[in-house]
Amino acid sequence: MTRMRSPNYPAIPLSQAVDYAGKIFKFDRTNIIDKEVAAEHMGFTGLNGRTLKLLGALSQYGLLDKVGKGKVRVSKNAVSILHGIDDDEKSAAITVAALTPSLFRRIRESFDQPSDKTITSFLMKEGFTDAAVGPVLKSYSETNAYLAAHGVSESYGKSDDPASESHHDDETLDDEDNEKMTPEQSQKPDTGQKPPVPPQAPSTRTLALNSTKPVFDFETVRIETIIDNPDDLAELIERLEQIKGMLPPKTQH
Repeated sequence: MTRMRSPNYPAIPLSQAVDYAGKIFKFDRTNIIDKEVAAEHMGFTGLNGRTLKLLGALSQYGLLDKVGKGKVRVSKNAVSILHGIDDDEKSAAITVAALTPSLFRRIRESFDQPSDKTITSFLMKEGFTDAAVGPVLKSYSETNAYLAAHGVSESYGKSDDPASESHHDDETLDDEDNEKMTPEQSQKPDTGQKPPVPPQAPSTRTLALNSTKPVFDFETVRIETIIDNPDDLAELIERLEQIKGMLPPKTQH
């Protein structure tokens, strides 16, 4: 009888995966190493079913890069989590890692803070076995707790409805404007003409030199830098490639 297998999912939460990546990095930095060596750095005697599953989880989070047959290295995103120069870089890298597993990304895109029952129903429809549901729920919930502990918003990976957001903004602005208007002003007819907008003074802000950290809010990417060498340009391009798949699709006007 053929044994049923569940689709791929990270066997451990992101926090534990980051700890293991840190142990590998401590011994071998970002050197290309055999999987067996990576397992030994993690504290195991070698490769077996358990360690292969753990290495697979690190790979699913994007903390390990596969380099050739049987070889891996700690990824740049993992290094940003472990040794980012500031909290912004670390938070951005943590967010990328949390959304790299396709299963976690689909759950985030499908539901807004779902209950365990909702996730369980989703997993069963995706072909997960009863035995796999519990570990998936544990890994997913603990990953969300890790994100919260590092100040990542509950709505990471979710794109809000622009129309709904704009509607609420308009209501707030209307209320504030009405409070500031005198009775005489509120009775004036609307001519449909808007007052002229004063010209904006040119920006005097200096762009950062060779910054490789794009600002990403899951709806837009902002890059404010001047690159003067190929190495930093390559690093910036790699970071942009990591977040390209998480941008919402282009809307047709």
